[in-house]
Amino acid sequence: MLENLANLTQPAMVLGWTYRWHFTSAAVIGRLIFQDAGAKTDPAKAASNLLLRMTKKGWLRQVENDELQGQNIYMLSPDGLEEILASGIDSGIDYDLKPSSIQHEKMRHDLGVQYIVAHLSSKQKILEVVPDHVLRQRSEAGKLPDAVITIQLDNGAEVKAAIEFEREEKGGEKLERFLLNVADDLAKKKYHLYMMYSRIPSIMSHYEQRAKEELRVWKKDPVSKRWVSSGKTKIPPEVIANMRFRYLPEIGRVLSPMSYRQRGKL
Repeated sequence: MLENLANLTQPAMVLGWTYRWHFTSAAVIGRLIFQDAGAKTDPAKAASNLLLRMTKKGWLRQVENDELQGQNIYMLSPDGLEEILASGIDSGIDYDLKPSSIQHEKMRHDLGVQYIVAHLSSKQKILEVVPDHVLRQRSEAGKLPDAVITIQLDNGAEVKAAIEFEREEKGGEKLERFLLNVADDLAKKKYHLYMMYSRIPSIMSHYEQRAKEELRVWKKDPVSKRWVSSGKTKIPPEVIANMRFRYLPEIGRVLSPMSYRQRGKL
């Protein structure tokens, strides 16, 4: 149980984080725990050492992959899941222990989302994190963001923010539908903020510009099942004010950890 970890708060954080996200990597844990530890600490190395120690303890298991240039990812072992469930840290997530449950084709995207939330956690007090796979388990309908976080402001107010990571640029119809879905969620007060991130600056600048322009409205034809244009609209300025378009190049640490290190940025 987690009380047996005594004052080892870092392992407890890793177990809780991995339970929430299903799997993680050294680059993410380095940002979550070690990025602000000081100039003498190498976040990637410190995180790798911690994850390896926890694997040897039997709390985590390594899962090889072909997506991250030979870097391992980590998920809970049966003992690690037992630690979480016995501790009361979290509950209500249907955690699949099988390594085959990891969708490798989505791995780089999902680790990018994790890195964004880890990055935000060093700047904001985050009360809750709900990844998209947990949102689906809760049977929430419609287009889901990559994660939803609850931020506590300095005045005690709580802000519910949707997180979206754009690895590749949407264009044309897909971008218009995406932006109008974001605007609809904000207009309906489903979220207070919609925070979009990319490691490519042109993607976010393009999205921000298009959000201010006239957009075609798309509806699916009930017979052909194809999307057809049914007019035009503009997103109200007060809704655009709650959209955030952010460029975060450091996401490369999880997408291409080896090449990022070779560039001397890790």
